[in-house]
Amino acid sequence: MQFKDILKVTGVLLVPLMLGVATMMLTIQNTIDAKENREKDLDIAQRERDQTADLAEEERQDNRLIEYLNGISTLMFSTQPLDPLLRAKTMSVLRQVDVKRKREVILFLYEAKLIRSDMNSGIPIISLQDVNLDNVDFSDLRPPYTQVISNFYYETRIALRGVSLRNTSFQRRNLYRSDLAQTDCTRSNFSSVDLLEVDFSYAKLVECNFENARFNSVNLQNANLSQSNITDEQLAKALTYQGAILPNGTSLAILLFTLSSSTRDGSSSTEL
Repeated sequence: MQFKDILKVTGVLLVPLMLGVATMMLTIQNTIDAKENREKDLDIAQRERDQTADLAEEERQDNRLIEYLNGISTLMFSTQPLDPLLRAKTMSVLRQVDVKRKREVILFLYEAKLIRSDMNSGIPIISLQDVNLDNVDFSDLRPPYTQVISNFYYETRIALRGVSLRNTSFQRRNLYRSDLAQTDCTRSNFSSVDLLEVDFSYAKLVECNFENARFNSVNLQNANLSQSNITDEQLAKALTYQGAILPNGTSLAILLFTLSSSTRDGSSSTEL
């Protein structure tokens, strides 16, 4: 067989082989494309389901909030005892809504004068003891010096005793005579806040931000101020910080005892 014949035979054999390889590669590519398209379709479908679920949850929470506000408004005009019902309904709704709607609930209760400390007894109509308000943003987000005096918190006396307020912000608010005793305010933001006569007794104020906060007669008795940025000038304006844990972790009670012992020892040495 001549070389020319060999080439002819080889050419005849290569054509179907190349066609087979091309067909196989095309099939593989089509399979890959089909898989990617299925994954994209599944991803789109999942996003649509998530979006639908999110919208449904938003609607559910809006309806729950509206139902609560309407129910509380009706109760306020009824003749039956309010305190137990109001607290029960409030505790229930605050467990079911997100932080944005928790803020709306607190705004409503404050404006309705249901969580303001009574001028005489200091006790609010609704106690929020043990309520979780972590991560709620109560900041005044308007530019400084433009706040309207009649707006939320300017009369204050808001009663939040025993509430969990971790990572909560009150930036640029006025908390005049507010009751934040026994609260957990870990990593909360009190920057540029008016803290006139605020009760922080037995509060956990670990890592709190007090930058530019205005202190005047603040009760810090037995408060935990560990790793907060409260200044000596602010502490000096407190009503009391007896038994408090200072930012460096030192207990004021231990510090005073140490200083007292040192003073007595010094006096004894002098007498000797």
